[in-house]
Amino acid sequence: MSAADTYTRLARPDRLYKGYVFDLDGTVYLGDALLPGAKRTIETLRRNGCRIVFVSNKPVNTRQSYADKLTRLGLPTPVEDVVNSSQVLVRWLTEHAPGARVFPIAEQVLIRELEEAGLLITDVPAEIEYVIASFDRTFVYRKLQVAFDAIRAGARLIASNADAYCPVPGGGEPDAAAIIAAIEACTGCKNEFVAGKPSTSHLRRDRADCSAWRTCTAPIVRTSSRNSRTSWFRSLFSASSSRTRRASGPASPSLTSRSRTHVRTDSTP
Repeated sequence: MSAADTYTRLARPDRLYKGYVFDLDGTVYLGDALLPGAKRTIETLRRNGCRIVFVSNKPVNTRQSYADKLTRLGLPTPVEDVVNSSQVLVRWLTEHAPGARVFPIAEQVLIRELEEAGLLITDVPAEIEYVIASFDRTFVYRKLQVAFDAIRAGARLIASNADAYCPVPGGGEPDAAAIIAAIEACTGCKNEFVAGKPSTSHLRRDRADCSAWRTCTAPIVRTSSRNSRTSWFRSLFSASSSRTRRASGPASPSLTSRSRTHVRTDSTP
């Protein structure tokens, strides 16, 4: 038996869960290409009757655009099976501060979603109730100044996500953590709320949308930034039912930890 055969045999799962949550960028795909093993893994799980939900911390695309991209890449996905950080953030604000005046350091997709939810966008520091730190490739000094003045006037700081960077082909792009750090450094104010994973707010959103099934982490995921993910994955497991069903027959190699040798995600949007 070869080393690869031995590894596959040792890594074969002994159970299937009713549902799986998969991250997107750097886990299922990178750029416009599926990562090795992703398609076969997801298709095999679906054939076995497992519900698949995709999550993303990247707030620069709509849920529909993520669903369309997955479908285009050969994984047909309805929008109901996608959860992203902007959706969670908007839901949190509409539940805790409906109609609030907010200053989003963000790109247009998130700004439109805030407006559509009835939140008021303003850059007048004295009017701002919440400064929102997000992934923003249009970040300039003026935005930092408005955030600084607003927080000193009493505004609260919240964030769509807290990723250090977003993985892209050939490297990465600085993400919301850089925006949060800049605001915290000049104001002395600490961020109060993060919508995206590993925050449990994201988990609660997932469960609210998919209450009929139990979730667990996807076996394709391999992470190097364990500190940022462990609590979120632990929450997924603790929220899961202990009821599982045994996989029938030999497991597909795509369902084993061997997939992890192909997929590495140091930061996930």
